[in-house]
Amino acid sequence: MESTNDAEFLRGNAATDECEPLFRNYKDCLTRALKERGIDTMLDEARENNKENDAENMRRRSRWDLVTRLYELAIFAWDHGVVTRAAKGFLILSLFFFLFILPVERVAARESVDVLPPLQFSKFGPDQPNSTLGQAKAEYLHESN
Repeated sequence: MESTNDAEFLRGNAATDECEPLFRNYKDCLTRALKERGIDTMLDEARENNKENDAENMRRRSRWDLVTRLYELAIFAWDHGVVTRAAKGFLILSLFFFLFILPVERVAARESVDVLPPLQFSKFGPDQPNSTLGQAKAEYLHESN
């Protein structure tokens, strides 16, 4: 069972790090051992000589981290059924479209053809008296008065 401090630390809400004194002790011990053997100066020289390589490798690592995270995200999505749910949603919406929307649109198109006269536009436009639609409109207005 996790303690409250461990849970807070893992969430990033901890005010203090319980391991900090232990890590500081380890770091001091390692630094002393490196100085005694003369390795610390060699490490400093190696770091100084490879600053350009480090910068280039850090850029590559950043891109690699993004690819790795994308891969992890894809695995997470697959494991939690996101792909399956998206496919089911697409299937349901497609069926709705083909079973309800398309037939209603087809019926509406057929009904509108039966009610309205065919559109034959003249060079003057549909509201002009010499066009078929203009004539139908004029006849309709004349009959309703």
